[in-house]
Amino acid sequence: EMENDIKSRYDNVVKVIRLKNKNQFDTKFVKVEFNFPKALDDILNKGYMTIDYIKHDVKEYLPQASILICSNCMGLGHFCN
Repeated sequence: EMENDIKSRYDNVVKVIRLKNKNQFDTKFVKVEFNFPKALDDILNKGYMTIDYIKHDVKEYLPQASILICSNCMGLGHFCN
């Protein structure tokens, strides 16, 4: 129901994903994907989204980078075989 509310209020929303913690339990954080960068910028500049008539603060989501490092040659982008 939350996803439907977000998509009905914000036209450019493509996907709504509830983020999980390391134990795979739902957190209070939601990732919202937009199909236009300008729509994302507008929401970030405003600083909040309204969901179920409640204002929620928004921040840009930057996923954790994963870098492969070979334990044999210490090279990047691969593992040793």
